[in-house]
Amino acid sequence: MTKYNLGCGSKILPGYANVDCRDLPGVDMVMDLSRLPWTPSLTPGEEIVAHDFLEHFPRTLTDGILGEMWISLVTDGKLELQVPDLDLIADVLVAGEEGFICSTCERHVIPYEGRCGFCQQTVTQIQEKALEMVYGGVDYPENQHKTGFTFATLSGRLLRAGFERIERIDSEKHAKNYGMVVRCRKGVMNWS
Repeated sequence: MTKYNLGCGSKILPGYANVDCRDLPGVDMVMDLSRLPWTPSLTPGEEIVAHDFLEHFPRTLTDGILGEMWISLVTDGKLELQVPDLDLIADVLVAGEEGFICSTCERHVIPYEGRCGFCQQTVTQIQEKALEMVYGGVDYPENQHKTGFTFATLSGRLLRAGFERIERIDSEKHAKNYGMVVRCRKGVMNWS
């Protein structure tokens, strides 16, 4: 049974069909996944991993892309998304006395004299990292973020696309990078 790594870039996963819009070393299929419906369509597989992928498309394409993912999975197939978490990013950008998560030392920080009290990174440096998650790295044309999600907004879209058992996987690694991982399963019915 096939497993897909969508929007893989240089992050090649062994045992997966690695799909990207750029012809990079290790990429198995070069496809423009912004062109809907996906042609050629992907043979339904047991798993799709799409880390740092969905935010690179306009919000108007999100539901269509999730629908294509639904089509590309067998019933009960697993989808794992990693996207920037706008709730965490907003906390950093509008931080007050309650503080936020430092992107360097991963600790909850209450700013002290404009710096993290643990690693001494400046608040400005921490906020710049959060802004990169809003806009993307912008180091090549496709590396720009065009939409963002909270767990609530992404869950709603996944439900509408026919996914079930939606769960957020919390980890310090993802909090450090102001991201979230969401796992779900393909349901029997696509509601879109």
